[in-house]
Amino acid sequence: MRENYFEDGKWWVSSYNFIPEVRSKMNLPETVQIHDATLRDGEQTPGVVFSIDDKIAIASKLDELGVDRIEAGMPAVSPQDAEAIKQISQLGLKSKIFTFARAMKADIDMAIACGADGVIIEVPIGYPKLKTQFGWTWEVVHSCANGLGERTGNAALEELMMGLHILYGYDTKYKLDKTPELGALIAERSNVPIARNKPVLGHGNFIRESGIGIDLVMNDPLVMFGTHPSLTGKSGEVVLGKNSGKASIIYKMKELGMPALEDAMIADILVDVKSAGIAKRSVLSEEEFRNIVAAKSKA
Repeated sequence: MRENYFEDGKWWVSSYNFIPEVRSKMNLPETVQIHDATLRDGEQTPGVVFSIDDKIAIASKLDELGVDRIEAGMPAVSPQDAEAIKQISQLGLKSKIFTFARAMKADIDMAIACGADGVIIEVPIGYPKLKTQFGWTWEVVHSCANGLGERTGNAALEELMMGLHILYGYDTKYKLDKTPELGALIAERSNVPIARNKPVLGHGNFIRESGIGIDLVMNDPLVMFGTHPSLTGKSGEVVLGKNSGKASIIYKMKELGMPALEDAMIADILVDVKSAGIAKRSVLSEEEFRNIVAAKSKA
């Protein structure tokens, strides 16, 4: 495992994650594998249905990210599920392909017939399950891309990858820069949008409205965020609204190629920007900001 809490241009997290007093209490396994169940447990999200083509595309993208194990489905659900598992098993992916079965001979026979590398057998809730499961180690952790799943969903694959690599120091080899591609694919095929403030993938993660820290967000983001925006294909962004400050106005004017103005004029523009943001109950568009600046310049 790595013991560095930062990597230039990529991430910077708390050094306390790696001090001996903390690490000695973690009891972590030497290696961890991710078992992704998006194609089975993720599809159990109410209203989500993946076609065979969807499942092949998702499995291929999971493999591209370096996911260790892909749970391709439960053949007992439908002939289409069984066919999808068979086709995925024949793709020659580096990821190991698993199926899911109840503790029933018929289910297990169907799972084996799909030609996957392994079968996850679900044991009914009860004493044997509790006694066995709570004694297991954490070498294999389960997830679903975008946190899909029944009820409140499952551990999100992209968050798990980030956590293992950055917070725990595992040298995972996962392609973190590919997580946005997978996230977009899952959102498109599942018709479940990604929340704007979702960790790792949310489009609002690196947007700044308040004036304090504008320069840091744009020029030295690791002072403000645990991960650099570029790690997941994003960039810092400044928007204008109720919470903006003078620094926000100055930055946005430079970004739009507007000429510099005196401090008093900047203050007047800020008043109008705040008022417009309050009235709109949102951030301003580029056109709305340009109109405010133009009106003040003519006054």
